[in-house]
Amino acid sequence: MAADDRARAALAELRRLAGDPDAQARSALGLLGGRPDRLVLDAALACLGRHALPEARPALLDLYAAYDGPLAKRDLGCHVRAAIMAALRHVARGADLPVVERALATYAFIPPGPMEVGQALRAAALLALAEIDMGLAGYRAVERLFDPHVSGMSGEPALTAVRVLAADGQSVALYQYALAGAHPAPEVLAECLKGLADAPAPVLASLVERHRAAADEAVQVGLVDLILAHPGGAAFHPVVFDLMRGARSHDLYHYLAFALVASRQRALVDGLAALAGPERDGRRLASLAEALALAVDAPAAREAVRAIERRLG
Repeated sequence: MAADDRARAALAELRRLAGDPDAQARSALGLLGGRPDRLVLDAALACLGRHALPEARPALLDLYAAYDGPLAKRDLGCHVRAAIMAALRHVARGADLPVVERALATYAFIPPGPMEVGQALRAAALLALAEIDMGLAGYRAVERLFDPHVSGMSGEPALTAVRVLAADGQSVALYQYALAGAHPAPEVLAECLKGLADAPAPVLASLVERHRAAADEAVQVGLVDLILAHPGGAAFHPVVFDLMRGARSHDLYHYLAFALVASRQRALVDGLAALAGPERDGRRLASLAEALALAVDAPAAREAVRAIERRLG
């Protein structure tokens, strides 16, 4: 059978087993030992990343060693190693710590630029480390939070670092990052703000004061999510409505309208309904009506929807 035919057959078999994750993962494991086509390798690793298979651990470690050594030229962008590390995450053991630490410290540069492309690998390694040793992962997460080559597109590995720290309750480290003067990826700061929902009320006040004038929409969303989730957030509801009124894109306005209704806080729903009266923008009114229609138990919302429908015809 030709290589292309074998690859198509392997992919078809993985698709056929989609309803049986364990059987699919075992089939994927069987594909790792035969120098599979790159598409087949990617599909097999994705299967093993979705469904933990403890017996896959030796093969994954061998495969990582190969792509981190003699086959490194086939993985200049670290995509294969990142997928291996993601699959290893739920089956790794303490003995695998040196491999994970090496991945966590891997930087890879490709032209032009050169551009650093190992962010996804370091992020996957941090998640694997959190499964092995959460205490050590907390320290490594702080390092990756200030990674010198954070991706401006994905925010990795700093974005994953924020999530690891938040999951471990390391709010002081998140607060330090939120107070830092420069943030190379706004999505990381936004995620950081979301992770501070349990911070003391005075800390919330400091965060709102510092970031309420942020120009980046991702940071605005993170701040609103923080206010909505924090027990003391009601004191800053006016800030939320100020951000809505000042939203520079309709997508942001639309998102915030639905976020307020989803919070199930009557004061926010009533305040959202009150925005409809003076609003003259048809698209904004349509978003308000769509969001408020979900607040079926709020009289002010129902009345606002009827009023908007009359105005829009």
